[in-house]
Amino acid sequence: MNSGLADGLLATVMQWEQADLAAERPALQAIASYKYDEYQQFAPGMRFIESLAVWMSQFTDPEQRRVAYEFVKKRLTFFSNAEIRHLIQVAYPDYIRPRLVRQAAEVLNVQEWRVARITSSPEFQTLRRSCLYIGLSDGSRIDLFRRANQELSHEQIVLSYDGLSGATRVTALLEELRQELSILRGSDHADAKFTNVVLIDDFSGSGLSYIRPRKGGSYTGKIVKLCEALFDPDGHASRLIDPDNVRVTLVLYIATSRARQYLSDELAALLADRDVVTEVIVIQEIRDEMVVKRGRVPKLDALLDEYYSTDFEDRHLLIGGQGIKYGFGGCGLPLVLSHNTPNNSLYFLWVEGAQFHGLFPRRSRHGGAG
Repeated sequence: MNSGLADGLLATVMQWEQADLAAERPALQAIASYKYDEYQQFAPGMRFIESLAVWMSQFTDPEQRRVAYEFVKKRLTFFSNAEIRHLIQVAYPDYIRPRLVRQAAEVLNVQEWRVARITSSPEFQTLRRSCLYIGLSDGSRIDLFRRANQELSHEQIVLSYDGLSGATRVTALLEELRQELSILRGSDHADAKFTNVVLIDDFSGSGLSYIRPRKGGSYTGKIVKLCEALFDPDGHASRLIDPDNVRVTLVLYIATSRARQYLSDELAALLADRDVVTEVIVIQEIRDEMVVKRGRVPKLDALLDEYYSTDFEDRHLLIGGQGIKYGFGGCGLPLVLSHNTPNNSLYFLWVEGAQFHGLFPRRSRHGGAG
């Protein structure tokens, strides 16, 4: 659909006069070309303004359309490809590396502001090489992370935690580590292991896909499974670390304040018996004031109520403990990522059903937790 037809369709749906269209068109076209047109899950040939017009046409009442339009203009938060790429590129130099400097400063017993002294030391270089980086999903863009950080070895970056299940890959990682440390320190490091494990992913809204309680007191989730593998003495992955001398850090490019706090608490609790130092780093935090909570905007609540159906739910989405009217786990996010829309966002942004189609339709692995 060309831009003229899309503008005309939107004007018809919104019942705009020519003056209204002239007033609204510049801002819509600007945000569409700057960000929203790059959304990767639009159908072929579809762009933002076309999707907006079709989405608006589902609301039967003019006042509902006005409320929905105001939400899109004033509340919607969209992370573009360039913005996500920036978060990936700053993750190591601005967040991870300073923490390694701090650890090395403690080993050297010097002030951490003496960065040149610390980073030129064999202690820091050993610590830097003894970090293992693991992608938790495709969204981690671990390939871009690797290319953005030339001082890291490719042999300390694992594209997926599934790659640690085989003996061959684990052996290769350890051999490369031991050879490089032996060259660096001028002595044999045949028993060297990774002292930092850094888990990387793109987004978390609730934290439940990483660590989730099950009936009977056990836990499941991506991080739970990975930690079980790392600390299982009979498994291949456990050869990578010394369980008595390792730190586990989770790095999320984008996460809510709720997810950051939840994961900080649960990761520490998960590894508390092993006395492992843990940390959660969020590069871009989605703070609570951005969250859409019931009662804050009654007209928006009424709109969400009107078009919601339990048919949108499935067993994976109900893991959050409630429906998805305000997103998985009731996170209430007005959020869209350029490659996909989190299921933690308000359902009318992403859901695809017989009765309703989201503005930014989501491609789901299985509808699972966010």
